[in-house]
Amino acid sequence: MDFTVTGLNPAEIYYQSPAGSGPYISFASPMSMGLVSGDDIDALAVWDNPGAGTIGIFDPGIDIIYISLTCGSPTAVGMGCASIIDVSPGFPILLYNEADFDLLPNLVDNINGMDFTKFYYLPGDANMTAGGWPPAVIGADVTNLVSYFRGTSQPCNLCGFYASADANGDCQVIGSDVTYLVGYFRGMTNLRYCPDYPTEWPTLGDLPANAPVDWPYCD
Repeated sequence: MDFTVTGLNPAEIYYQSPAGSGPYISFASPMSMGLVSGDDIDALAVWDNPGAGTIGIFDPGIDIIYISLTCGSPTAVGMGCASIIDVSPGFPILLYNEADFDLLPNLVDNINGMDFTKFYYLPGDANMTAGGWPPAVIGADVTNLVSYFRGTSQPCNLCGFYASADANGDCQVIGSDVTYLVGYFRGMTNLRYCPDYPTEWPTLGDLPANAPVDWPYCD
């Protein structure tokens, strides 16, 4: 929050257009996030989903907003001011509390900044655990995914989720991903990724020339 500008609500999220010099435009009102009078956002991470909803306006259930509140905020009571709160559904849900970060509660610790982490995988590369470079989406990925469902191959989980096998981007790894991969090989579908696990490499053209150190980063 830029406190040199009067009239801004500390429980509202704004952006500038053009960035850094334009007027302040409301992206998400307190009501749209389920916040109340007296709440004060002091850290946030926002993902305005480019594939759905309206760019520049918060779409609950489509966009992602994680926040942390100052210790005096009413909504922080019972959640803590060193916690991360998910307001993406249009109401606040405690995502992580102080203990999850080994921080101290009761106004001792506070979070003043956050950002989203991106992941390093190629959507559809279900056999990424093999670590071959460059990664590719080939018939062996279908075979590997089928073997995973049969319990005969191990997933390459990233923070607990088999992201590279989620070929249709619905944040699940189920039988329909096999069907979707087959459709991709037939030119009927485009590979997608789960928005909860945004990848640095959504397409082959995004791959770097050389493999990152210690890749793949399987759990």
